[in-house]
Amino acid sequence: MTKEQIEKYTILQQVLLFLAAYDTYFSNGKQLPKVVAKLKNTVIGIDEITEKKIPKASKPTTKDKSAAKTNMIAALLKASKLILEWAKELNDTQLIQDFTITKTSFKGKGLKALNLGEYIYKVMVKNQQEIVANTDVTDAQIAAVGDAVAAFKKLLIKPTHIIQSQSTITALYKPAFALSDAALVSLTNLVEGNFDDDLQLMTDFNKALVYHAETEHTQLLVRFKNKATGALIEGAKVYIKELDKKGISTISGLAKIVEFEAGTYHVLFSAENFVEQTQIITFKLGEKMEMVVEMEEG
Repeated sequence: MTKEQIEKYTILQQVLLFLAAYDTYFSNGKQLPKVVAKLKNTVIGIDEITEKKIPKASKPTTKDKSAAKTNMIAALLKASKLILEWAKELNDTQLIQDFTITKTSFKGKGLKALNLGEYIYKVMVKNQQEIVANTDVTDAQIAAVGDAVAAFKKLLIKPTHIIQSQSTITALYKPAFALSDAALVSLTNLVEGNFDDDLQLMTDFNKALVYHAETEHTQLLVRFKNKATGALIEGAKVYIKELDKKGISTISGLAKIVEFEAGTYHVLFSAENFVEQTQIITFKLGEKMEMVVEMEEG
């Protein structure tokens, strides 16, 4: 998601929490229940896109890349020295040129070294039968060279299919958020049309429509999931016993408790038709704790 989309998604979750708090107000009538359902469906659509995104792999360190490059060069040099002497016997100018390499041949940026390594390996494979028959280089050694080149390439270049998949999935967010924008406009019209004289409700609704940047308040954010299916759970509850504070999860499985004192508390997690859980959790001052709670059906 872009920064703007993250802010919009946060607002959607705030609105869903508002709807949960005022559930009895929106369960009746001819128009409101339909629009509430429509808004929830748009959020489900956004969540489904997010679930499809490929997790980012940990970025290879410079040390990892350097080690892989060193291994590739060592494998290439060892085989090339033997092949070069055979090329000299043949008096094959091109092969002599291809296999006359040193460590300095691979100096420069990683991609340049990779291109040279791939080229030399391809020449080995092209002439593999003759090389194995006339030198001390073995099939296994040439295969090891290929593995070393591939290992360096894996750390250096992100596979095209992953890049394309990520781009395709990211592009799906735009129409999904367009639908949520439209649903939110409809909800706003109906809320204002029905409850403009309810000061507390309108105050809470307008507050939900505004993106609030991160604060330093201690807060707990829980995403509830069905352990067996991975499905998000709506209506699940998180309850801090000692503080008598609770949060109810939205259609996205998200529940939040904010602005409470740091300390160690018994935190209860429950949902209808699921086994209740209790954890003892220590919260630091100003900490935003995010956790996923997998619920077992019971």
